Amino acid sequence: MGNAESSNPLKNLDKRTARREYREAFSAAIVSYRENYVNKKVSEKNEEWQDGSIQVFVRKRPLFKHEVDNFEFDVVTACPGNNRRTKKEGVGYPNMKKVVVHDARMHTDMIRQFMNHNEFEFDRVFDESADNDTVYACAARPLVDIAVKGGFSTCMVYGQTGSGKTFTMKSIYDSAARDVFAQLERATQRFSPTPPSVSVS
Repeated sequence: MGNAESSNPLKNLDKRTARREYREAFSAAIVSYRENYVNKKVSEKNEEWQDGSIQVFVRKRPLFKHEVDNFEFDVVTACPGNNRRTKKEGVGYPNMKKVVVHDARMHTDMIRQFMNHNEFEFDRVFDESADNDTVYACAARPLVDIAVKGGFSTCMVYGQTGSGKTFTMKSIYDSAARDVFAQLERATQRFSPTPPSVSVS
């Protein structure tokens, strides 16, 4: 690259370092995208659980303090699929179905920055403001209802280390156990003296 004292050498930055160094420019591009985002129509899927159906939910967690202290910034946007709000979703939670990952990049000259906005559609998306009760009511409570009625249901959580899997699943365990036994208690009153049974495998 020539003599460093008499030339303007290119910076050899890894992606993370570049993202942090130009965080203000990248953050401004993300803010602009969010402010100018126009809801695009997404497919209207059946919101009721059906036997054998698989649904995929995404939950976005907020940034941790140590991430903010290390000059990281939010690169994920949860977008509504439409402007509808349904009673089933509880507490009037927005019907979000899309995640946009803002991929901060550098051109090959390592001087100019650009941003890719990658969109991914799911059955339901929860942003960082969604609490555990809302996530449970939308994603897991219908599975409990199916199981209590004698059906089979499975809830799996997948994600990177530190993405919030344990935090979310612990709440689901607690809420599911509460609802299972509450529903069985009501069923026992209906079917006494032959109450339902619970088994774990």
